[in-house]
Amino acid sequence: MAADRRLTVYLIRHGETFWNREGRCQGVTDVPLTEKGYRQAHAIAKAFAGKQLSLILSGPLQRTRETAVIIAAPHGLSVETREELREWNQGELEGLTGVELLGNHRAYFERWRQDPAQTAPPG
Repeated sequence: MAADRRLTVYLIRHGETFWNREGRCQGVTDVPLTEKGYRQAHAIAKAFAGKQLSLILSGPLQRTRETAVIIAAPHGLSVETREELREWNQGELEGLTGVELLGNHRAYFERWRQDPAQTAPPG
């Protein structure tokens, strides 16, 4: 019988940040986790405690690294940082609230709805 060579990949988003809580557009700005974000990371770590993990990758921003380190700790794993996992640069949209986004960038969102893969944020 052949060995089971399946690979399971879990994709986990970072915990809540201050900008998430404020409803701001967040990309490459290195916004830290809130206390709720730390609690969320610890909850994920607890949920994954019984799973066999062999590798944990993270983007370079503080919020993603801190979330990953919390998840890795019970497994005795280090976190490998990969630049290619960095958040998408939101350009001029970075830091704006939802109201500001829709009020000042409606044309962009109309284009984005039609073809999100080919519509980069302004700036």
